[in-house]
Amino acid sequence: MKVHSDKSIKPASLSERCMHVEIKAGEHGIKSIAFKENPVENAVENPLVFEAEKQIRAYLTGKRKTLDFPIEIKGTDFQVAVYEGIREIPYGTVWTYKEVAVAIGRPNAQRAVGGALNKNPLSLIVPCHRVIGANGKLVGFGSGLPLKKALLKLEGAI
Repeated sequence: MKVHSDKSIKPASLSERCMHVEIKAGEHGIKSIAFKENPVENAVENPLVFEAEKQIRAYLTGKRKTLDFPIEIKGTDFQVAVYEGIREIPYGTVWTYKEVAVAIGRPNAQRAVGGALNKNPLSLIVPCHRVIGANGKLVGFGSGLPLKKALLKLEGAI
């Protein structure tokens, strides 16, 4: 699928944003990954957070294509199905909201997929930046479209 990135969207600097990723651990894995406006200090004394931060930094600098630290996915049954479905989108590939809905067995639920992704607590590990509008345009990313564009550029999807 050809992605039509909006030329008016200036890509965010990934090297700058790399320092702005907040990582929170649960009992058995990472439960939250979020991009923040200001620098954050992660609890790197926690081995889960330390490993996640190390992998995320490598991903954001193009040295790693997968993230494989333990995670805790929580949400409604539908949200969890969406998050698990999104995790199947390969690096450098994009799907539409409709394609996600079909992949999880709910072919008419593309709007609900968007609603679930709006609550995605695990940015990058549940790669919602790889989901685009039906017309191929970049839409709907909680951390902002410039960052979505930068992540897709990093992955070679646009």
